[in-house]
Amino acid sequence: MSDKEPVSFNVTRLGIIVSISEEGSFSDNLVALKEKVLSNTKFFTGSPMSLDLGWREITSDDLVLLSGLLKEQRIQLQGIISSSLVTRKLAEGRGIKAIIGRLGLSEHYSRKAKVEEIPEHEKHAVPQEDTLMLRKTLRAGQKVIYQGNVVIQGDVNPGSEIIADGDIIVLGALRGIAHAGASGREDAAVIALVYEPMQLRIAHYISITGSSKPNRKKGALTARVENGKILLQPCGGS
Repeated sequence: MSDKEPVSFNVTRLGIIVSISEEGSFSDNLVALKEKVLSNTKFFTGSPMSLDLGWREITSDDLVLLSGLLKEQRIQLQGIISSSLVTRKLAEGRGIKAIIGRLGLSEHYSRKAKVEEIPEHEKHAVPQEDTLMLRKTLRAGQKVIYQGNVVIQGDVNPGSEIIADGDIIVLGALRGIAHAGASGREDAAVIALVYEPMQLRIAHYISITGSSKPNRKKGALTARVENGKILLQPCGGS
């Protein structure tokens, strides 16, 4: 029996990427996906999402179940990532964008893509960024430094610090110091459910807030560099 999680997720500048295991029944994996969404409703609801299905071949009924789940949870499906030509054609037939490749936290080691199956216009490398996921709360005096994305499933308390070359995602309250794009990437982002950082940095841009008022906006908020300054907006907003 596999010890892999049926569903895992990653967050990039393109939005949330959910990887669904090739093992087990698709309906059971959808149940696991729903549980993930319900456990982090503020983060998922209204956010753009892509699904990485690996080599799994889904049916029309599977696609109906998937679409129904996402619609029920008010999740915007950006597209499907699949190594299966059958799955990609099925998705495209329903008007869903489909690309070949592996993103997010998927681990599809059981097979390798055959070059002849890949359409000429899809023969390109899909970049994958390393992601460090910590299921803990950072307390005063603790620091995380990582050459990639950092996801914290907890709070980042005052006196703690995160430094990442990629994006920083906090599935809780961000009240410490966060420095995304530390290697100079101005397109990096900081996402948090509660936004109260003492200091926020993206590349060489700095924003000092120190706000004592809780964030009352619904859903995750994203900090990005636009027009030479750090701006805050709802996750997935324009």
